[in-house]
Amino acid sequence: DTYNRSNEGPKEQPAWIPIVAGATARIWAATLVSPLELIRTKMQSQKLSYS
Repeated sequence: DTYNRSNEGPKEQPAWIPIVAGATARIWAATLVSPLELIRTKMQSQKLSYS
């Protein structure tokens, strides 16, 4: 039974699944990367003194 189900081939998925997956990935990427970019930019804009 399991073997027969695994050999049926790919099933059609609703069109909204890739849209939701992409939106979720974009939200997580923006949530994680934006604060790191802000920190990097602030560090790059600081003047360094070597004295």
